[in-house]
Amino acid sequence: MKNSYHCPKCDSHDILRVPGPASVGYSQNKIPTGFFSSGNIDRYVCLSCGFTEEWIPSAKDLEKLRKKYADKSKDSGDFV
Repeated sequence: MKNSYHCPKCDSHDILRVPGPASVGYSQNKIPTGFFSSGNIDRYVCLSCGFTEEWIPSAKDLEKLRKKYADKSKDSGDFV
């Protein structure tokens, strides 16, 4: 949905981008990238069926996530 603005579930083109960080109550839609750092998450919402996708727009944050979690997921057998 990020690139096509097309919902893969219902074929709608009525897509809304909600840029991060989106505050929800006392928390924000972020992902931890380090001990005192976090990356924003952009959301794409289909306004027809409610399907959502989340994307991390920063290549720098993606690299931090790779360093923080990649080796741990291999050891635990979790799919990433």
